[in-house]
Amino acid sequence: MKYILTPLLFFILITESSAQLNYQLVTTGLTSVTFEIGYSEIEIADMNNDGHPDILTIGDHGSPNFSATEAGIMVFRNNGSGTSYSLVKTGNFGYGGIAVGDVNNDGHKDVGYAMHHNYSTSDFGDQLIEVALGNSTAQNWTPYDDNLATNGETYGMFGIDFADVNNDGLLDLGANSFGCCAGLHVYKNNGNGTWTQTDGVTGGNAKHWLKFGDFNRDGKVDLSTASEWGVIWSNDGTGYFTSMQNGFPNDWYIEYDLADINHDGAQDIALVSNNQLMAYTYNVQAGMWQSISNGLPSNSTFEGVSLYDMDNDGFQDIVTWATGVILVYKGNGGSSWSQMASIPITETQFSCMNTADLNHDGLGDIIYMAKTSQMNSDNYLKVYLSQSANMGLSIAPVFPNGNECFATNSVQFLTWSASVPQSTTATVTIDYSSSGPNGPFANIAQNIPNSGTYQWTTPIFSSNNCYLRYTITNGNSTQITTTTLPFGIGDCSQLPTSAEENLTDGFDFSFYPNPASTELFLDIMSSGNEKVIVEMRNNLGQELYAEELEPFTGHRKLSISLIKIPAGAYLISIGNEGKTQARRFIVIR
Repeated sequence: MKYILTPLLFFILITESSAQLNYQLVTTGLTSVTFEIGYSEIEIADMNNDGHPDILTIGDHGSPNFSATEAGIMVFRNNGSGTSYSLVKTGNFGYGGIAVGDVNNDGHKDVGYAMHHNYSTSDFGDQLIEVALGNSTAQNWTPYDDNLATNGETYGMFGIDFADVNNDGLLDLGANSFGCCAGLHVYKNNGNGTWTQTDGVTGGNAKHWLKFGDFNRDGKVDLSTASEWGVIWSNDGTGYFTSMQNGFPNDWYIEYDLADINHDGAQDIALVSNNQLMAYTYNVQAGMWQSISNGLPSNSTFEGVSLYDMDNDGFQDIVTWATGVILVYKGNGGSSWSQMASIPITETQFSCMNTADLNHDGLGDIIYMAKTSQMNSDNYLKVYLSQSANMGLSIAPVFPNGNECFATNSVQFLTWSASVPQSTTATVTIDYSSSGPNGPFANIAQNIPNSGTYQWTTPIFSSNNCYLRYTITNGNSTQITTTTLPFGIGDCSQLPTSAEENLTDGFDFSFYPNPASTELFLDIMSSGNEKVIVEMRNNLGQELYAEELEPFTGHRKLSISLIKIPAGAYLISIGNEGKTQARRFIVIR
């Protein structure tokens, strides 16, 4: 049986029905400081607690103030629409990487940075690795870095990231050098402004990047880095690491990013190795990495790479930088990729890139630093802003979104995607349940700014049936979304053990186009064990379409007419009374 009703919603996207994305170049306020050449790192975070993601960096080779005006911690504050930025510059040091997190649990975002040029004559900027406490002003930093960079870091450091490596409720850090030979180091946060190295190595060469992520979904955050000593490292839960390189490309000179591509609750990797674009997932049962690169080009020359859900369909996409062009490859959950955007650019030499939603339209924006190949040319910081109009109010979980495993009392970064009507602001409330999607729910955060991320220390209990509920409020309007699949805290024994098992016990689906205009086409895959129910709902939870399919084996094609559906954001799901797979799509007119 099937039926369709007429809904009443929002969310118009300016794009083609082929799902091509459109972008606007933004530079206003980003030229208020001059850069030089070489690598840098860009971090995106709401540093002044106004709900708008800001752009952070400590600069490239010219920092501090060498053939450039860059220096110290530079925060480009977002005006709220992503179209203009105002610079706050603090300190006299730089050239390296930067990370953001609340290291002393006081509710304010702090920064960590690893650098080449520790030239400062004060405690703020005189170490190769530092942490500075913030006060939600994007300036007025307080050093919190005793004993950092005291274990053989005698040369320029670069890649840096925060994570709770020993699950004690405090953010720790890892840092990697750029070039030879200061090495790779992990420091435990003692909670009093001092740090103790748990693991590390000196010597060897490195490209510079370092990121934390749980690759084998055991509740212990692992480590990836561009180091000659090894790229992928498994954490024993105390901050000591061993190699988990099996099946991964034998190349440390890489660009890469982390996200859960195949919805199995573990972090996957998109990377550029020898100028080739690839993606990998870790197979726990096989104990090795496996390629999920189908559809990615094999004959181009790439440099930068970032993972983000650019079209807000619930799947991670790949944004990659190549000479003279930025390309976006649409993901469908790890089985294949297809190009959906191409942005011509003038720059030909890469420095760094990142992706985020800077204008609160629910779509990904691109931030990068690069230069042309002309002699004496400098790096420029630029933003390509997604173009949409008449955004309605909506919110969708990004992390966790199902099947993740967290240790009790561990620090996690909750992330979400939200769209908000233009020229307005919104607040977000986050609740959790340990007994299923219907609750009861307990509060995590109440009416916080819609910045897209919140740092949470997990409760001390054990459950594999945890859910998050997000409530976004804009004036008199409210939207509520609950994660569609459970995640575990402490006890993860009943969660799927592989991406294949995660296909809802024998069924999954893909669909196109997204955005759609007149018709939505579904490809439903089933093992034939049970009936499959297909539903479409609006953001109020109202059911607009439902069809029950008898058990079948293999693929079943299905189309849904959208002629009577207003422009807006909707949820398409397949499942049964036990489990459901749900993804978002957009209707345009």
